[in-house]
Amino acid sequence: MHLRLLYTLFVAGLAAILWTGSSGGPGAVQGEDRTGSPLSGGLTCQLCHNGGQFSPTIQAQVLDDTLPVTAYQPGKTYTFRVVVTPTTGTPAAYGYQAVALIGEDNANGGAFGEAPQGQHVVTLSNRQYAEHSMPNDTNVFVIPWTAPEQGSGPVRFYASGNAVNLNNSSGGDGAVRLNPPLTLQEDPVSSVFAPAFAETSIFPNPAADFIRFKSDQGSAGINNIRITDLNGKNWLEQRSLTGTSHSIPEVDIRHLPAGIYLVEFAVGNRSITRKLVKI
Repeated sequence: MHLRLLYTLFVAGLAAILWTGSSGGPGAVQGEDRTGSPLSGGLTCQLCHNGGQFSPTIQAQVLDDTLPVTAYQPGKTYTFRVVVTPTTGTPAAYGYQAVALIGEDNANGGAFGEAPQGQHVVTLSNRQYAEHSMPNDTNVFVIPWTAPEQGSGPVRFYASGNAVNLNNSSGGDGAVRLNPPLTLQEDPVSSVFAPAFAETSIFPNPAADFIRFKSDQGSAGINNIRITDLNGKNWLEQRSLTGTSHSIPEVDIRHLPAGIYLVEFAVGNRSITRKLVKI
């Protein structure tokens, strides 16, 4: 009788430990891929959150501003969004894990940016995973994602999410896997656009007051400049039509707080993004 009681307490304690660990994200706490990707062995959040409650669905999108895209421009920064939606009941919190992969060897595809509160980015086997860092009361997760370099080919996003009741165990929770994965093709037009501006740079960088753009190939036709922070907040947008010179007029950045920014400049309907350090 005592052995049975001890065994029951042991199992209950183990379940609580696993639940507590998962609440901080399976990548950070357990070092595991639970996205359902080829690297996960098919395992998802359902491994622990398998109570079958809430019957959640999951949607993943890559957004350019507010518009979903089906193809990416190399080096451009987008917003990756995951939505976990319960179809029954009212969950107390939500979580997710996602990874972007390219090629036959499932290499890391692009880079996730600075994670908002309640999320973090962890690296497992040289691949980045975006995931919750605590149970979130929102079912919508967004994080910046910068597309890989030219010639990387299609990017596949794998994701898994859960809806939980916060009863200190995984019982009664529900989980779901993104199936099929979200696939973005490489924008074929960008392969024509990129070479002429591949060497474009910002100077000075770091900068405190003003910046310019410089290209060995010339900068004629740059018609729009936009500066955002790593959370996607727009700090500056300026039209700056140029002639045939190799640099364009100064851009005043004195109003920007110190930090890291993404500077996007467009030529027609094509764009390139560079990082800027404001001091």
